[in-house]
Amino acid sequence: MAEVMLEVSELTTKYITRFREDVYAVDHVSLKVEEGKSLGIAGESGCGKSTLALSLMGYYFAPLHYTSGEIIINGRNISKMNPDDIRKTILGTEIAYIPQSAMNALNPTGRSSTLLKTWFKHTIHMPQEGDL
Repeated sequence: MAEVMLEVSELTTKYITRFREDVYAVDHVSLKVEEGKSLGIAGESGCGKSTLALSLMGYYFAPLHYTSGEIIINGRNISKMNPDDIRKTILGTEIAYIPQSAMNALNPTGRSSTLLKTWFKHTIHMPQEGDL
């Protein structure tokens, strides 16, 4: 059996509107992702996909609020961790969020080396093959 890298149990988060109404965007979600496996989240616009992703990383900034449940990343329960500690020790090293935008989404069939070459080309000067 593969190691569980992400485990979510009964996660509930809500938005508090300017009228002090609670809008539950993530309601008792549970899931597990094992090492070497992928998880796809699909749904209609506004159904809570991005809110779930942000919640999984401990991004609770008004108007989004954690209500209950557990988020365990590589054996560490981040549900009650200080947001600064999550940012310093977990985000970018153990979990990351890459939002999709139709105009600038990553091509899932592209080669990583091509992506890096393109990034370097547009951000710093790299010698071309003929320059050496």
